[in-house]
Order: sequence, then C-alpha cells, then structure tokens
Amino acid sequence: MRIVKCFLLPFFLMGFISCNAGTLTMEKVKETVREKYGDVAHLNIKQFLEIPADDYLLVDVRDSDEFNVSHLEHALNLKDPSAIRNELRNKGFQSVVIYCSVGYRSSDVARKLKDLKGVTVYNFEGGIFDWFNQGYKIVNSHGLVNEVHPYNKKWGELLSLRERWNN
Repeated sequence: MRIVKCFLLPFFLMGFISCNAGTLTMEKVKETVREKYGDVAHLNIKQFLEIPADDYLLVDVRDSDEFNVSHLEHALNLKDPSAIRNELRNKGFQSVVIYCSVGYRSSDVARKLKDLKGVTVYNFEGGIFDWFNQGYKIVNSHGLVNEVHPYNKKWGELLSLRERWNN
C-alpha cells in the first residue's frame, strides 16, 4: 500500500494543481510542495549554490531512466531512504540535498530522512526542471547534455523548450 501511495502521489498532486490552480507553472508547483511538505527544509537554487559542494551529498531520487538522460553533476541516483542513510554514513556527510523532477518525490524522501541525527536534510526546490530552465548545466554519463526527461507529458510542460527528451 505504501508503494502505491508513493507512486500515485505525483499524479494526485498534478491533478490537484491542474484542477485548482489553472495553468500549471513552476511557481504553483513549488508553492504546493512547500504547503504539502511544510515540515521539510527546502533550498532554492540561490541557497543551493551558496553551500560548498564538498559539504553535502547530492541525491537524485528519480527513476534510473530519468537519471540516465540527465542529472546534476556529482549526483547519486538513490531512491531508497535506507540507501541514502548508508551513503551518508559511509561518506561522512552532515548534509544531504535531495532532488527529483520538480520536488514532490524528493520532498517525500526528505520527510522520511529528516529525523536523522546529526544530518541536515534538504529538498532542492523545483528540482532538475527549475535548474535546467534557469540555464544551469546538467550531465549524463557522456558529459554535458541539453535535455531532461519530462517524467510525463503534463510535467514536461514545465520544462523550457531548450530540449525535452522524447522517447
């Protein structure tokens, strides 16, 4: 049942935003995520850039198909909170920044990790979509790329037209 809830959450929230807020925009998504996950610490791009890169573990919680198209440089693709806990323990980081496409899945994982003792857990607000739309670099295993997996057709509308991965 828990797996079904996590899987259905983005679809429910997407429908909620679409029906109740008119046109889907990144600002509306961010606002909805902040309201739904008020107990999670959120970082915007400016705040994220102010943290020295050596001070945090960067985790992408999207599916591997999405991650393989593109991700933030130095990100690990870990979806399971226990895998993230193990990585934090093994690498000795005191902070973790978690992201996904727009912030729903990452906020859900951040909520599950927020009680870790001695570790600051952040959701990266707007996820890779906002990062990409603002012109910051993204990579895959071959180097710099200019495309992002759209998650689905509706969420893909939030991506700038620079390049949407269509498969």
